[in-house]
Amino acid sequence: MGTLLTPSPATAATSPSTTTVYGTFSRVVVDGDLSTPAGDQASRTVTEPVVTIDDTTVPMPAAAAVGLRPGTEVAVTVSAPAAVDTTAEVAAALETGQAQILEADPAPFAGTLPPQRAGAHTLTVLPVYWTAPDSQTPATLRTAADATAAFWSEQTAGAITIPTIDVRDWISIPNPVTCDYSGIANAARAAHGVASPTSRDHVLIYFPKFTACSWVGLAYLPGGQMWINGYGSADAWEHEFGHNLGLGHANSAACKEGATAVPLSTSCTVSSYDDYDVMGYARYRDGHNVNTALADVLGTLADPVPASSGTMVTLPAVTAITARRAVKVALSGSTLYLEYRPRTGRDAGQPPSATGVQVRQLLSGSNESRMLIMDPATSNRMMTVGARWAVPGTSVTLTVEQIDAAGARIRVGNTYNDSTPPPAPAVPVVTAAGVAGEYASGSVTLRWPAVTDPESGIAEYRVLVDGQSKIVPATTPTMTLGRLTGAVTVTVTAVNKAGLVGAASPSITVRGDNAPPTAPVFEAPTAGRSVGATTTVRWAAASDADSGVAGYELLLDGRKVAVATAAATSADVTLPALTNGAHTLTLTAVDRVGNRSATAAVSINLARATLKAPTVLKAAGDPAGSVVSWTAPAAQSVAGYDIFVDGVAKDTVAATPTSWRLANGPTDGAHTVGVRARDPLGNVSPIVTVRAVLDSTAPGQPKVTAPLAGTVVKGNLARLSWTASTDAQSGISAYVIEVDHVEKARLAGSARTASVVVPDGTHHLTVAAVNGNGLRSVASDALGVTVTATPTAPTPPRITAPGARKSTNADSVTVTWTAAVDGGGLTGYEVLVDGQVAATVGATVTSATVPLAAGTHTLAVRAVDPSGLAGTSTIIPVTMDAASPTIDAVVTKLRPGSAAAGLPVTLTASAADASGVCALTATVDGKTLGTAPAGTLTVTTTLPAATQNVLVTATDCAGNTATRTGPVSLASVEESAGTLTGTWTTSSAAGYSGGAASSASTAGSALTWTFTGSHVAWIGSRTPTSGAAGVYLDGRKVATVDTRGTAGHRQVLWAGATNPGTHTVTVVVAGTSGRPAVLVDGFAAVS
Repeated sequence: MGTLLTPSPATAATSPSTTTVYGTFSRVVVDGDLSTPAGDQASRTVTEPVVTIDDTTVPMPAAAAVGLRPGTEVAVTVSAPAAVDTTAEVAAALETGQAQILEADPAPFAGTLPPQRAGAHTLTVLPVYWTAPDSQTPATLRTAADATAAFWSEQTAGAITIPTIDVRDWISIPNPVTCDYSGIANAARAAHGVASPTSRDHVLIYFPKFTACSWVGLAYLPGGQMWINGYGSADAWEHEFGHNLGLGHANSAACKEGATAVPLSTSCTVSSYDDYDVMGYARYRDGHNVNTALADVLGTLADPVPASSGTMVTLPAVTAITARRAVKVALSGSTLYLEYRPRTGRDAGQPPSATGVQVRQLLSGSNESRMLIMDPATSNRMMTVGARWAVPGTSVTLTVEQIDAAGARIRVGNTYNDSTPPPAPAVPVVTAAGVAGEYASGSVTLRWPAVTDPESGIAEYRVLVDGQSKIVPATTPTMTLGRLTGAVTVTVTAVNKAGLVGAASPSITVRGDNAPPTAPVFEAPTAGRSVGATTTVRWAAASDADSGVAGYELLLDGRKVAVATAAATSADVTLPALTNGAHTLTLTAVDRVGNRSATAAVSINLARATLKAPTVLKAAGDPAGSVVSWTAPAAQSVAGYDIFVDGVAKDTVAATPTSWRLANGPTDGAHTVGVRARDPLGNVSPIVTVRAVLDSTAPGQPKVTAPLAGTVVKGNLARLSWTASTDAQSGISAYVIEVDHVEKARLAGSARTASVVVPDGTHHLTVAAVNGNGLRSVASDALGVTVTATPTAPTPPRITAPGARKSTNADSVTVTWTAAVDGGGLTGYEVLVDGQVAATVGATVTSATVPLAAGTHTLAVRAVDPSGLAGTSTIIPVTMDAASPTIDAVVTKLRPGSAAAGLPVTLTASAADASGVCALTATVDGKTLGTAPAGTLTVTTTLPAATQNVLVTATDCAGNTATRTGPVSLASVEESAGTLTGTWTTSSAAGYSGGAASSASTAGSALTWTFTGSHVAWIGSRTPTSGAAGVYLDGRKVATVDTRGTAGHRQVLWAGATNPGTHTVTVVVAGTSGRPAVLVDGFAAVS
């Protein structure tokens, strides 16, 4: 169907130079003799590469077009005369042969078809001649154009239309002499005044039959340019328009399995154009229908039926564009399409051998179809009704059950007669160098138990990784993902040999973690510090953004001496007995999947020494345990003591006090408590021990033997006696005497008698034993004892409010107190102000309000009994203060931090009052910045670069309130407001202020800003590879700032104060080795 015609490269001009211009790459499909199946190009489709530069289309050498994607912009390197400079001059030189294309930018070929061309298109027909027009007229050409528009609208159900058609009159152009189709196109468009075509605005150039061109038609694939070589029938026009839409040819395939002809195999001979299809051969009239494989390429195949075992579908004729008119069978590397094509309408001329159910193959990524020969013995291309075809490489079988007026009925089955999908695989198990939860390091491998299908067996597993399906053989239920970056979600599905797909396994998420934690930083011991046999190592914690830190390993001269958990930032370490002197201590963080951080190292001086042990070790029972005490070793520098219980380290205490309590944890009974001294370097003494008893069991219950029940005592004094209690662990340390369940006395454990004072009336007396560790027994049985009281003064009440030294701004105060106790009862209470009775209340009342003048006063409460005896409370001072506090002006300072949402500042407010300030609050625009319960408030926050008022509210301890409002003026500028010296470049990024920032890497490069104010800040960026810079105020260096760190833009990298006024701040690049770059994104000031 036409021969491949490769235009000869243009002859290069003498003394050339190379230049680069930009153009649009495309390909031209060469369609030769379209009138018979297979034509004279039976083996392949012929295309030629072209490029359009400044509306001029020229051929490209095939070597320069390798890897280029049609329809994309490419950079073209051209050898042209030295005087040729502009794009237009280069295009003209290429067209006339004065310039030559050397190469083009290799934009990778994606292997996919162009986007869908749905919607309205235009068609402009340009008739040209160089000798004389042929018999075609604009009217006959319009007929062919209208037929083309009607054809594609019909084939796509209106999805592609050509509502605008412009057929021009004949016009003469220069004789091209050779078949220079690019030159013909450029001359035709220039003569007719038509712009270059696009994928929607098509241009068809028609010229009388030109024997120098051995083809019938040419077209861009995809694109908008077409050529017709004296062929007036519509089918060639429709064919070339199909190329413009991205369609390749409709071919046929004759396949063999060895020497035997079969419908489909891996060894097939393809014949181009060999199909009764508009993209196949021509017939000098309107074209055949488009097959469903190419309709799927175009995107106009409506809802094809997937080949699933057990499916029965009736396919209508292929002309039912909007119906489900195809069955799709997915193969490895290709797809089969079954369609029903009767001998009617456009297909009335196809032979009987091709009429019926046809099968076409579309290779993955291809735009050309292959019609299969379904009965090779008879060369019939249709499927025989009733014959069952097993699709090679699958378990799918296809049978044409019947063809009638409704269409062709297709049955989809499988070779195994298996209708049950396999079960879902178990959740995959992750193996890797390290695995922790969802995180994995190193190469990641997934494994799952093999799935069993009792009917047809398992054919394969489909592993879905983030939506991308990967096929795994049934014999290998495992898959290696390699080293992962980020997270992937994985499920596994089993497919049986009948092609049935089971349910997916539970999904898992695997997150690759191959980055080490950040390195920890030693805090103690510091470099060169002397340490003894033991030491406490402290460090700033490492961090790990992925799986997290699992722990730390501590080594001395390469020997592991301790490990610590992720939460730890210190460890008590016993160092090995090495020679005193310099040694190296190293610390490494290890994350949960085994990644190890860079090692922190510090040089220490081992200074082991002998330390004397504590002396006079004693243990004594205590209500909360057993207290162990000792005497510090003489003439020794002791930093603290280590405590051991039954040989196990239990606690560490300071040098004072020299005691420790055994409680909570060990079992009851005797324990061995050891103590050793520790000096400031960590050297330790021998351990000395003492026996200590822990007793958590209450002692036995005592029994009261006197007084007897009903005894009457006089003088409010009761004399008790009781039997002894016992305690097996710690013995009896005390007895508690209670009157009416209130403790009245506590006596030694050896006591057996006691006298207690009781009020008048009937009361209960009880005795309880307390053991050596302070545990109390059940109280003895309560005994009723009648007591006749001797008059005594009431117990003093206790004032509960106001508190001592309370301040108030009220002219009165409410006093509350605890009730006094008197055996004979009370008559009432008197409230005293400055010693004078200010209020009197009854015996059951425990509060009263009294007037209060300005100043400091004393308050007391006096309880009075019927005998006139009184008990007076402790006197407390109270102050009445009506004056409001005074507030100082707010002090504002810039501080390091993120400036992305505002300027980071520190605000300090202060107030004073004679009675003290109890609350201080600062707000801006109704938003509370902070509150303090004292006279000073410091707040760190962010504020916009503007003038705003800060409202400070102070409340004194008497409740008086005052406010003060003051302005805070903040200003920020872009770095362009400063003066640059040295070598600076401008960088653009969304994260920069204003979208741009300035950076420099040359040492000494500087940026200076003049400001008026009292505080100034430098705003820039931190990155892991940025360097250091010096900061100067008024020419004096005030800081060196290292900008290396976690990546972040719009950061306040430095802030400093100065006297109010006009100053200059300068950032000078230090030129840090290996990371010299420093970025400035602006400045800010407090005016």
